[in-house]
Amino acid sequence: MKLKQGQVQKEAKHRWYIIATRGDLHMKILLYVLGGLLILIGAVWALQGVNILPGSFMTGQIQWAYNGAVAIVIGIGLILFGWRRK
Repeated sequence: MKLKQGQVQKEAKHRWYIIATRGDLHMKILLYVLGGLLILIGAVWALQGVNILPGSFMTGQIQWAYNGAVAIVIGIGLILFGWRRK
């Protein structure tokens, strides 16, 4: 069976669309995972910084509470950025 030139181009465009869609999905998943990890790590840092979660050199040092808050905000930003991607 012989394909016409237009059919080949149409098939190629469709293939690239599928690859691009998969790439976007992988990027969204990556942003969600990284955002979630930053939120969890930031929560631990913040709780240790305000002396609620004892057991490390960070316990009771307010700088780690600030660092944790920044990590939480960045994590939320990554999740929102991934959510807004098409």
